[in-house]
Amino acid sequence: MEVPTLPEEIYYLIFTFTTWQQVGRLACCNRMFHRLASAPALKQLLAPQVASVSKPEKIATMPPASNVMYAGYGTFVRDSEHVGGPDKWYAVEAYGDSLRSYDQLLPNIAPTGTIRLPFKIHGTSAVLRSGIFYYCARSATRNRSYSKKFDSPVRLIAFDLRNNRIAAERELIEAAYDNDYSLAWGGCTYVQLCLDELGLWMIYTAELSTDRSEVRITRIDPVTLEPNEPQCLHGIPSLAGYGLLFMVYGVVYFVHKYNLPMTQVILEYDVKTRQQISASIPFYNSADDSSSYNCMVSYNHFDGCLYSVNQNAINRYTLTFN
Repeated sequence: MEVPTLPEEIYYLIFTFTTWQQVGRLACCNRMFHRLASAPALKQLLAPQVASVSKPEKIATMPPASNVMYAGYGTFVRDSEHVGGPDKWYAVEAYGDSLRSYDQLLPNIAPTGTIRLPFKIHGTSAVLRSGIFYYCARSATRNRSYSKKFDSPVRLIAFDLRNNRIAAERELIEAAYDNDYSLAWGGCTYVQLCLDELGLWMIYTAELSTDRSEVRITRIDPVTLEPNEPQCLHGIPSLAGYGLLFMVYGVVYFVHKYNLPMTQVILEYDVKTRQQISASIPFYNSADDSSSYNCMVSYNHFDGCLYSVNQNAINRYTLTFN
């Protein structure tokens, strides 16, 4: 399925309407919106949901880790606007600060460049949009060339790759930082960043008291990194009950296990309707029955595919929508 693209604001407006009558009332005041809302491509995009996920296809290989303890882990990103070319991709090893760039989606190729990040990455959650690399980092690991200090243990960074500078940064005081709250695979993924057709999102566990916590989903301004009002999942105290997650068209899909060759998406949460339902969508961490240690999965809305990192293999999944 070729995914049509429209401005993020148009997606957000349309996905938050509950009826076509409401769309029609707004269309009376805005002819351009009326033309957009009546377009066949846009009707196809109204409330699509993932029906199935293909088996993964290996497309590239993570660069060798400088620390053997972290071999097999890391983060893979492609620009959602394809800045730099359709085959451009980047990778950073676990807890590293060297973002390597590649011009072809091929296994075992040499990087074409390396960008030094101001912080070492924390976890494996990162996204790339219009040349801005969004990721989480521990403040204590700031490189010496950046002198500013902060009190929060983890920060959200927007790093401009073209100008090699920090575009924005914010302390993540709302998120809990403990292995009891991170995704089950580990690796300090306390905060999951997602980028879909509706915008930039942050999913995390918030600690309400010593014995109460909840999973929250917040839309973030991509320029200032300021959060909107969070949505809370019902009866889900922590991300630790799930191996991985990804977000497509405003729906968060929670994957049960990260370390089994085959598992399932067992929960869906729709930010447009604020409804969560149980699910049973088969999900393959690996293409065969070999061992699995899937440390990340991320959706790229430019090509409508999922990407994952599993024991140094960078894999691509195709999605089928209802």
